[in-house]
Amino acid sequence: MKTCLRFASPVFFSILMITLLFGFAHDLNAQTDSLADVFPLLVGNRWTYGYHADWTDAINMICTTDTGSVSIRIIQRIDSQDSLVWVMEERRDLVSRRAVTLCTPPIISTTIRDTTIFHLVESCLGQHQLYRNQNFVQILDAVLPYSKLHSDSTTIVRYRSVGSDGKITFRSKPHWMVNSTFTFRNRIGMERYQSTGYPATGLLLTVDHQLRSSIVLGVNTQSSNSVPNGFSLYQNYPNPFNPTTEIRYHLPALSAQSGQAGTSDVSRVTLKVFDVLGRKVATLVDKVQGSGFKKVTFEGSALASGVYCYRLRAGDFLATKRMLLIK
Repeated sequence: MKTCLRFASPVFFSILMITLLFGFAHDLNAQTDSLADVFPLLVGNRWTYGYHADWTDAINMICTTDTGSVSIRIIQRIDSQDSLVWVMEERRDLVSRRAVTLCTPPIISTTIRDTTIFHLVESCLGQHQLYRNQNFVQILDAVLPYSKLHSDSTTIVRYRSVGSDGKITFRSKPHWMVNSTFTFRNRIGMERYQSTGYPATGLLLTVDHQLRSSIVLGVNTQSSNSVPNGFSLYQNYPNPFNPTTEIRYHLPALSAQSGQAGTSDVSRVTLKVFDVLGRKVATLVDKVQGSGFKKVTFEGSALASGVYCYRLRAGDFLATKRMLLIK
């Protein structure tokens, strides 16, 4: 009996660990289907914030206060293997006031008007972490200071549970001497960012940026109850997967799209899977289909672990998404 236990134990624990691993990945992606989109990302979306940042140099007895407005607009989306990169345009219109001797009335006042471009990365796994590939100190007083240092339970993510008011407020500690508080609203984005702490010896920073207005052209509700008006290709589920996953897409009524009576509501549809080198590994659909929601199961038991792309073509519509096979 003991011999059997010694022999079975490694196998048992291997199966257990694999089950836990895939169960965890399954849960993460299941959450994405049910959580609120608290930072809707779509080219054209824009937000304007009231900006306030106080820098106090305790060593040199100098205080600097920056106030005004900052507008952020999404101008481009770049698809990567396991993430999306959102190109953001940031326009600042600030007044910077500098004072000495314990923040007496300012002796220097300057205007700051500039436009910069930065990249916001959205992971395509789990709850979709959001971050900027910049040094934490460089973005400490920015309106969107999302750093990889925001980690564990305080990671900045796109999909979260919200309260009855549609909001979520949470604390984050990206630096051992800095405390931050974020407030997000479902389908709107970040409403407020507050932070205080000593990011450097003798330097105290206090920020408070509040949303003034927003233009959100579209959101990803992550809900199967909503019916899209156009072509849609959805993220496969589960993802990561082993060995099967389901891919869903939607074909619109073409007559409604064109506004012409008598237009056929069918499309020639192809759905193909490619490896990272662009080689086709499977054709899942290649036929004429009518309008409505469609789904197909992809089976990858014969493939090696790795990133694969699936591409939907229907008429002039073309969309590609990525999925991860883990064995």
